[in-house]
Formats: sequence, C-alpha cells, structure tokens
Amino acid sequence: MKRFMKKHAEDVRSLQPWSYLFSGTYTSSEVLDVFLAGPQQAYEHITLLEGRGMYDIDAYLADKNLIEQGDYISFVTDSEIISRYIQRYDFLAQAAKERDTITSLEGYLYPNTYFVDRDKNVIDQLVYLQLEAYNTSIWQPLGEWLINLSSSLQNKWYSFSLSTYGAMILASIIEKEERYAPNRATIASVFYNRLDTNMRIDADISLCYGLQTWYEACTPEVIWRSVQDASNPYNTRAVAWLPPTPIVSPTVSSVEALLEAQKTWDFFYLHDSSWQLHTAPTLEAHVVNKQRYLY
Repeated sequence: MKRFMKKHAEDVRSLQPWSYLFSGTYTSSEVLDVFLAGPQQAYEHITLLEGRGMYDIDAYLADKNLIEQGDYISFVTDSEIISRYIQRYDFLAQAAKERDTITSLEGYLYPNTYFVDRDKNVIDQLVYLQLEAYNTSIWQPLGEWLINLSSSLQNKWYSFSLSTYGAMILASIIEKEERYAPNRATIASVFYNRLDTNMRIDADISLCYGLQTWYEACTPEVIWRSVQDASNPYNTRAVAWLPPTPIVSPTVSSVEALLEAQKTWDFFYLHDSSWQLHTAPTLEAHVVNKQRYLY
C-alpha cells in the first residue's frame, strides 16, 4: 500500500484528513478511490486564532451556530470535567499538584484548525482536540523544561519561582503582548525583571479577561475606563504578581520565550507605529523612547 501511494503521490496530496468508511476487502487502487471520493461525513472546519481566549472561542462557536452562547465557557470551567481531564493528562495533573484548584482549562486549549462532527457534541470533540494538541505541541517536547523552569531562573540569577501553571499564565500574557515571535523572549526577560523586583506586570491586555469580554470588545477606551479597578484580579496595573489564570492558551513560541529569555537590565518596553520593539532599563529612558517613537 505504501508503494502504491508513493506512485500516486499527486493524488495522495489531495486527500482530506477526515473519516472514511470501509467494509469488505479492497485492492490498493480501490482504497485510493475511496479516499479520493471524499469523506462520508460533513465535518465542520473550526479555526481558532492565536491569542484568543475562551470568551473569544465561545463567541466564535456561537456565531457559527455550533453552540449556544456560554456553553463553551461553562464546559471548560466545569469542575467535574476538569477533574476528568486531570486524570487523563499529565500536564493538568502537574498543575493540580501546584495549586489548590484548577478553575478553568484556559492555558491548555491550544489554538489551531480542527475538524469536528457537528452532529455530535461539538464542544466535547473540540476541547479534546485542543488538549491533545497542547500535549503534542508543548508538553511532550517542553514539559520537563517547564517543570525545571524555577531552577533555570535561579541559574540566571533570578530569585523568584515559577510553576508550570504560572508559566502558562505568563506565557499567555506574552502571547497577547507581542505578536512577533522573535521578540517574545525579550518581553519575557522584561517580565522576569519586574517579577524579580516585585514590580507589577503592567500588561493592559490582561485586564479585559477579568471583564469576561472577547478580543474585539477590548478597546483602548474599555482599558482606560477600567485601569484603576483594583477589584479586577486580572488588572495587572493595579494588582501585584500574576493573574489567577492564563488569559489565553499560549502557542509554542510564547512558551519557548520563557525558556530562552536571557537576563537583562530592561524593565520597560513599547512598540512604535510599525510595531518595532524598544526596551529601556529605567523609567526615564522609557519616557525618552516614548517621545522618540510615539509622539
């Protein structure tokens, strides 16, 4: 069969990764004909963008008429469902050991393109696929490094510790703060410096997660009106340390940034109008960067 497929490489490239029905016996040619005829079920194509959290995913699925609004959020914050997945996945079991309770699967709902059968439980299928993708993309290659992240930080002369769950929280903020992957390790080093000196994270993007709103609704006006609200635990301009949960499920590059970040003396950063990153070691130097690149 492998030899036959190799001879028909052009046809094989057009095959769709869905479900196919076989019954009886087939020649190699007949197997290929079944594949080329296409899947027997109409699968829904779901694309979850990077930097989108559970509120965004819920709104997206509801807009596609796949769920009732709020159902996805209810599913990924259901304590019984979370407990079930803790039994299944080592990365969730590790997070559960580090914290008294896991209140949400946020941080592990990996963004990607998925195919689900809309005639079955869409949310159950999708969350399973997201967790499997996290396991394959992040935990299997990087899990041991994440477990030993605190030791790595101490080797870089940092004095604070970061659990695997804390790493997901910080990586989720980096995911939202920096769209250009090669810059993410630099952002991570700035956040490390702030945490190490008990500075606030001061990442405006986390604030809207506490307002339980989706990405498009998180406008600068919304942030400005809420930036002094210390009752919002996701307002990192008013509340010290990290938010209680991740604000999105980070991609590989944001997690790798935590591992690759080097010790610097920079505590401030900004993006200019072309989204170029500029860092500074002091507030005074940061003000100069503002005047130079923003005004």
